[in-house]
Amino acid sequence: RARREHAMRSRKQPAVGRQQPAGLLQDLPFHRRLWAAQRIGWVVALVIIALALGGLFGEGPLSHVRAGDASLSVEYDRFVRRDGPTEIRIDAQPSSEDEVRIAFTRDYIHALRIDSILPYPQRVETFAGDVVFVFRVAPQTPSARITINATPLNIGSLKGRVRVADDA
Repeated sequence: RARREHAMRSRKQPAVGRQQPAGLLQDLPFHRRLWAAQRIGWVVALVIIALALGGLFGEGPLSHVRAGDASLSVEYDRFVRRDGPTEIRIDAQPSSEDEVRIAFTRDYIHALRIDSILPYPQRVETFAGDVVFVFRVAPQTPSARITINATPLNIGSLKGRVRVADDA
C-alpha cells in the first residue's frame, strides 16, 4: 500500500530537481495570443464565406442590381470579372411612336466588348459623349425589352450611365 501511494504521489508532482519534457512546458501568454489569432481567423473566414454565399464572388442576392424609374429599368450584375460574360437587361418606354433610343456613356461602352444585342439596333449614333442605340418597335408598344451580352475588357470598377435619349 505504501508503495502504491508513493507511485501516485510521484505521478502528480515531479520530483525536485527533475526537468519536465519540452512538450509539457506551457507559455500561457503565447497560447492566449494564439487562441485570439485563431478566433480572428475563424471570424474572417466566416465573413468571406457569408459574402461568397451572398454573391460577392458570383451568383447571389448581392450580385444583381435593378435600377431605374418609370421610363427606364436596367438590370445588371454588380460584380463582373474581366473577360467574364455579363448580361445587361433594359426595359424602356419608347421615346417616340416607333423607336426606343438608349444612350450609354461613351467610356462605359468602350470598356465593354459587346457580344450581342437583342433586338439588334436599327442604328447607332454618337451625341455629346454618349453612344445612342436606336431600336425600332411596333407602334403603341408600351415597353421594349433589350438584352446586351457583353464582356468587360478592363480590370477595376466600371462606371457608366444609361438613359432614354431624347429624339435628335
